[in-house]
Amino acid sequence: MKTFRIMVVFFLMHGLLMSYEFIGEYLSGHNAVGWSVAEDDEDGYYVILTGECLDYGDYYCDSYNYGILRVGKYGEEIDYRVIFHYEYTRGKGKGRQKRNRGSRKLRGIWKDRSEDGGGKIWRLRDGRYAVVVDDIYYSDDFGYYGYPHVMLLDRDLNIIWSKDIYADIDASTEPGGIKETSDGDLIMYYTSYPYCTEGVTIKMRVEDGVEDWRINGSNDIEEVGGGYIRCRMSHIGLIDSNGDSIWEKVYETESGNDPYRTLVLASIERGIGGGYIAAGRYEMNPDTFIGYIVKVDDSGRVEWQREYFGWLHVNGIFRDGDGYVVGGTAWNGIHNYPVIYPFIYRIDTGGNIIWESYYYDTVSTIYPKGMRRVSDGGYIIVGEFWSRDSGREYQHVYLIKTDSIGLVDGVDRETDTPKVEMPERGIDYVVRSLYELRALIFRDRLIKIYTVTGREIVSRDLSELNRGMYLYRSGTKRGRLLIIR
Repeated sequence: MKTFRIMVVFFLMHGLLMSYEFIGEYLSGHNAVGWSVAEDDEDGYYVILTGECLDYGDYYCDSYNYGILRVGKYGEEIDYRVIFHYEYTRGKGKGRQKRNRGSRKLRGIWKDRSEDGGGKIWRLRDGRYAVVVDDIYYSDDFGYYGYPHVMLLDRDLNIIWSKDIYADIDASTEPGGIKETSDGDLIMYYTSYPYCTEGVTIKMRVEDGVEDWRINGSNDIEEVGGGYIRCRMSHIGLIDSNGDSIWEKVYETESGNDPYRTLVLASIERGIGGGYIAAGRYEMNPDTFIGYIVKVDDSGRVEWQREYFGWLHVNGIFRDGDGYVVGGTAWNGIHNYPVIYPFIYRIDTGGNIIWESYYYDTVSTIYPKGMRRVSDGGYIIVGEFWSRDSGREYQHVYLIKTDSIGLVDGVDRETDTPKVEMPERGIDYVVRSLYELRALIFRDRLIKIYTVTGREIVSRDLSELNRGMYLYRSGTKRGRLLIIR
């Protein structure tokens, strides 16, 4: 049975409802992950593409569901349905392959993780949804192999058509994404994992999935001026509306082009004031990687490039007003069971960080899979949540909805006061559950909580906190905290 838990909900009232922030966990006990999220801004909910391993052994998942989870603007679960299912038997090599049957080795930093599958969802202008998922057909000792499977869903999430897209890819594969084009059709891009050396990019008709043209794979692609700008591996290229190349260039980082090091550009966007901006990661060795952003002009010539140190994968970048918002994955303690968590940066047009937000738990992993800006000006991150201390405990779909500067603490930025009504004078913070307190810790990593007798509460174990008054300290600031459970 599905279970659902909201970790924290905040709201802002100025006569009319303006913004909600929350952290939610969904499909607890289902070994599930959130792959991608779209917004239905007309009906006011979020549409999440999920994956769920139904049956797996030590290294293999034998049965897998893709589903759609709808979540309301307060973070409440609306409904869930399965839209695609595949099963496969154990075996090696193409001789054992069968439609939706085969074998697949799990991937990820820890072998206990059940990160099978992969997919993206895109809401079309007419309210329908395009979906691409990873349809595995076999694996061997060296990897897992499959095709993209594309679906068109109506506004009520019923399948209109569903089809495999066959490609001669002799490599591990995963979907890059799917988007709507200006003429109302679809463009789907699919790459090999992890270095994107193979794959396909296909322009197809929205009504039946019939192909218009196909070229090699892309990590990301964006429609610009009658053509498309795309990135793959360390390449950026401009193609025309028929998929023919106009120019393509290979880039290296400020640290140089070392044959033993790898640059992977994961996302590309039109630049502010012209040109293009791409973001990704630079793998300096198996245990060291940094975030990387490059800004080029209309012909692909480098205008500036930045490296962001700290074990970062930059997975997405998009324009936001007079700057850019960057999202991705951060690692902490990579050599000894890493804690993994999402981050959001806002940068100016020169790549300088304006603000940064991290969303982490000292004993758990929050593995982001997708991020987007939503209609109220905030951001939403979808992924999976799982605990290091609980071994192979089931993973959950995880959703973080932030405000316009990436925070989930419920504080009004204009007045620097909490958005909730204060029930008692002299209280600096009011939290209504332990999960709101966790969000407060997300915001202020220096904060320490004490009982009224002065005993410090260890932030990684908040279960001993009961209803009542506590003291907090952050740097030189001190205050009183009221917890309502």
